[in-house]
Amino acid sequence: MLACLKGRPCDPRANKPNETCGSTLAYAYFVSFIFFCSFLMLNLFVAVIMDNFDYLTRDSSILGAHHLDEFVRIWAEYDPNATGKIHYTEMYDMLKNMDPPLGFGNKCPNRLAYKKLIRMNMPLDAEGKVAFTTTLFALIRENLNIKMRTAEEMDQADAELRHTISHIWPLQAKKMLDLLVPLNEELNSGKLTVGKIYAGLLILESWRNTKFGQVESDLPVSVQWFER
Repeated sequence: MLACLKGRPCDPRANKPNETCGSTLAYAYFVSFIFFCSFLMLNLFVAVIMDNFDYLTRDSSILGAHHLDEFVRIWAEYDPNATGKIHYTEMYDMLKNMDPPLGFGNKCPNRLAYKKLIRMNMPLDAEGKVAFTTTLFALIRENLNIKMRTAEEMDQADAELRHTISHIWPLQAKKMLDLLVPLNEELNSGKLTVGKIYAGLLILESWRNTKFGQVESDLPVSVQWFER
């Protein structure tokens, strides 16, 4: 940079022995060159390499922000009015159209999907709809195996999880706790839940696969209608 300043001797190969060369713009040129090439372009090049490396080495089975974005995007397709609730049948279609690990995927067998929904067991309102927050947290809890136990011990696991959440987020938990982990009063007898519905569907599908269900399916339609 200093060799290019105004008043400096010209290069011998310029064939100008008695003249001076250079310009005061050398300061601006070299400073901008160092700034853009060394700082900006080099860091941008390294950032592109690191981003591609992270994408290639990312474990798709681990939940990340991109999975949550996908859940919000697909939920919005079934809830265009942003009510925060969808019907449980639409929730099943949504999860079948959502890729794992958060969703089930199109190739997931119905029996396996039913078993997962039974374990999630979200409560339904009077219109048979499930809440956005409850569904999302149930999916995260199922995939990350957060306080998930056998059916006989789920009440105790829910109580422990409610205590943990209220201890970690004492202020936010007062408003969100019932949505994240529904109360036992909302899941016990007399209350309709997703787990109870799909447990019945699982029993029906298992019965259809037995010889008794096959015998009934082979009967004429008129005979089946008469027996019912």
